[in-house]
Amino acid sequence: VRWAQWGLLSPHSRCHGTTPREPWEYGEEALKIFREFTRLRYSLLPYIYSHAYEACETGLPMARPLVLEYQDDPNVRRVDLEYLFGSALLVVPVLNEEGCVEYYLPRGEWLNWWSRKPVEGGCWVRESVPLDRIPLFIRENSVIPRMAPVQHLDEKFEEMVLEVFVKDRAFLNYFFDESFPVLRENNVLKLKMGPSRKTWRIIFYNENKLLRVDCTGGDLASYEYNSELKAIDLKVLLKGEPCLIEVVE
Repeated sequence: VRWAQWGLLSPHSRCHGTTPREPWEYGEEALKIFREFTRLRYSLLPYIYSHAYEACETGLPMARPLVLEYQDDPNVRRVDLEYLFGSALLVVPVLNEEGCVEYYLPRGEWLNWWSRKPVEGGCWVRESVPLDRIPLFIRENSVIPRMAPVQHLDEKFEEMVLEVFVKDRAFLNYFFDESFPVLRENNVLKLKMGPSRKTWRIIFYNENKLLRVDCTGGDLASYEYNSELKAIDLKVLLKGEPCLIEVVE
């Protein structure tokens, strides 16, 4: 189970070995957890494709040591038991049966993947995690495109989700359309989207309650504010032309 959690959040994933590696060979609990992390990986395929394209164009690896992104932080120079998967996700594999981990969160804010609650970085953390979880965090100033998990890659990506965790500005070169630049100016959060024809659910995390949403180049189907998560949740129907979304807080 621990090996699968790590492997499914890696650039290349497959069950491989000289003995049985099918998850159902390890019992119902292992199968359930393996299935959950497989769905997580498949939901991240738009994000993974985008970073695979970036790797081809720039040579930046998809699995990145922390020192690559935080070269001025002396704390990360010897850290080799955690890594960034792409630019936005911090993955901490669990390497013992007890589920005990100690990891470093670099400076800045992070979003706990499972709770969607913000965590302040620049510190070491020690914790015990249950078998069905590993520490996983979204980096500050990140944009993550996701989709509903598919059963195989011949299925079309239909309704999409864009998760946005931004302090001042963020950018993602999205493989399937164009780029996703996000900019905060005073009390206005601006997101530009390419000429997609899909329906997008856009979630802005750790935000104040919104006053209004302006959508140019697309149709705003709905929006709401989750006070518990401090999340602005929009649904936008794009019309095959560039779209600008402005959230006024």
